[in-house]
Amino acid sequence: MRKKYYRRKKQGIFSKLISESIDMFSMAPPWLCILMGSLLFILFYFFMPYYFEYQFHSPEQGINGLSYLIVRFMRLSQWAGAAIGITSLIFAIRNHYFGRKTSKKGKRNTGFFAKFIASFFD
Repeated sequence: MRKKYYRRKKQGIFSKLISESIDMFSMAPPWLCILMGSLLFILFYFFMPYYFEYQFHSPEQGINGLSYLIVRFMRLSQWAGAAIGITSLIFAIRNHYFGRKTSKKGKRNTGFFAKFIASFFD
């Protein structure tokens, strides 16, 4: 019999970004988790929506049919920023007290928890 291969579901850009940051934070020391998490939080929660807002109201662009997409990307970038910030705090605390060895299940559960909590900040 042939072995059935598991095929991962295709992720969106912000969900993939959170997954990659979880992999990075799981191996980093606590001070680096806090530093990178705060930088990524500021980037995605404040600067990216500002950039999208600027693109939305720029005089040469005008208001076109893409305004709905721009507003949606503003919300998604804020959601991703909050999720990355929560993830960095979780892994900073975890790496400080328990070391840097995390299983795949632990990473997946942390990602789910961070995305769930970040949906309330939206």
